[in-house]
Amino acid sequence: AAAAAAAAAAAAAADKGTGAIDTLPLVASLLRCLRVSERCRVIASCAHKTEPCRLARLFSACGSPVSLVAESLACGDVDGAALLLMPVLLLLSPAACVAAAEAVEAAAAAGGHRKLMMQLQRFKTRISEEGQLDTRLTETR
Repeated sequence: AAAAAAAAAAAAAADKGTGAIDTLPLVASLLRCLRVSERCRVIASCAHKTEPCRLARLFSACGSPVSLVAESLACGDVDGAALLLMPVLLLLSPAACVAAAEAVEAAAAAGGHRKLMMQLQRFKTRISEEGQLDTRLTETR
């Protein structure tokens, strides 16, 4: 079934004019065959190596970063969920990122991940400080 899905994705991705294949949909369909925690970690790893201007395309093929955070938390992968917070910040907003970070922090607290909790608290503080700075800059213009 996975091979058929991959073949269909490859056929759909072929550019009729040049014959070039857009491999992102093919890769995204293959990622869906992985366990949720593995899939989310692979996507997070790719996001960290992807230029920010290309992140929207990556997540349009693989799922929104907020939904991937929720999927990671649902399967108990708190660390994997934390890896997806930067894409949430870059693609959505500081408020969405803080909300996602709070969900990850609550799961980290429930699982006794003290080091991750401290890292998330510092991360949320930096987001808040940067958001206030951005607000001050736009107010003076």
